[in-house]
Amino acid sequence: MRGSEALSEEKRPSAHPVLALLELPRVAADLVALGAASPILRRAPKGDQHAVILIPGFLGSDRYNQALCKYLTRIGYDASGWTLGRNLGPQDGVLVALEARLLAKYCETGRKVSLIGHSLGGLYARLLAQKHPDKVRLVLSLGSPISESLDSGKIVAKLFKMLNGAADPVQRAAVQLAPPVPTTAVYSRSDGIVHWRNAMQRDGHAECENVAVYGSHSGLTFNAAVWWLLADRLAQKEQEWQKFKPSGFLRGWYPLCQYKTEAVNPARC
Repeated sequence: MRGSEALSEEKRPSAHPVLALLELPRVAADLVALGAASPILRRAPKGDQHAVILIPGFLGSDRYNQALCKYLTRIGYDASGWTLGRNLGPQDGVLVALEARLLAKYCETGRKVSLIGHSLGGLYARLLAQKHPDKVRLVLSLGSPISESLDSGKIVAKLFKMLNGAADPVQRAAVQLAPPVPTTAVYSRSDGIVHWRNAMQRDGHAECENVAVYGSHSGLTFNAAVWWLLADRLAQKEQEWQKFKPSGFLRGWYPLCQYKTEAVNPARC
């Protein structure tokens, strides 16, 4: 694989340990900011009732995404969780069960399904979209370790390996490839769990984008800028995808870095 397509094992950066220690208080800050932004979020683009499945991150469950799920339902989507309990990794047929849920939603509605995955959940969403591009409308990953080794020495990685064994090199390579559907990778340069460069899509197709936000890793599902972004992306009509470009005061919610680099060369960002 070419160097421009993926970082080597030695060059994959890790999140700064200080950011990891500050994750909890920064989640609280994200929640406060979310409450303050509620009048703005009520004016977000409205949905067309197509189905959206939210997939939690490692050790998370549908309760963690409950507020976001309610918000998406309120603005016009058939939003629901993955219904598979706590995400302990791709063990015990989890990916097969999630695939069955996607297919059931597609059959039930007769329409393509959008997938939103936080952290590890974003990797699941990408794998599903690669396998069923005719049934997935778009994929949105929130702080997902797209190009990060799950065999690293970090505590989270060690716990993942203890529960799931060594990472499958085939699947690890697969999640780095952009799914053949509209794909948005959300990252934060102050992420304390996944280094922001590892959460970006490299060498994607014409309907790929990276969008930066301010905030913590664990708070991405409680982040006002993320909620507006999701509403904007989900509201796009099929076959009319355009890259995200916030206007007016909303530009202050999103770092300017993304507009300079897009998915061309994240290393220069």
